[in-house]
Amino acid sequence: MNNQPICCIWEITMACNLRCGHCGSSCADALEGELSTEEALGLCEQLAAMNLQWVTLSGGEPFMRKDWHLLVKKLSESGLAVHMTTNAQMINEEVIAKLRDSGVGQIAISIDGTRE
Repeated sequence: MNNQPICCIWEITMACNLRCGHCGSSCADALEGELSTEEALGLCEQLAAMNLQWVTLSGGEPFMRKDWHLLVKKLSESGLAVHMTTNAQMINEEVIAKLRDSGVGQIAISIDGTRE
C-alpha cells in the first residue's frame, strides 16, 4: 500500500480581516515568527519535492499576506495545482490580476456565517 500524500492545506498566515464568531481558526493578527518570503518559497520547493498533486492556501485570510502571489507562482511553476480558500472580502481588480498571472487553479469562497 502506498501512503503517499496527494495534497496539502497550508495556512500561510493567521492574519484575517474579519472576526467571525463561527470561525474555527479564530484568526486575527499574523503570528510572530510566521515564515518570511524566502522561507515560504523554500517550503514551496519542499512541497513540490513531495510529489503532491495540489496545495490549498488558506489562513486566516491568505490575501492578508503580501507575498501570496509569489507563493502561488512558485507552486504552480513547480507543477502543483494551487487552490485558495478566502472570505473574498479583499478581492479587487489588482488581486484578480495577480490570481490570473500567478497560476492559481481554483478559488473557494467561504459563505458560511451568521444570518447577518
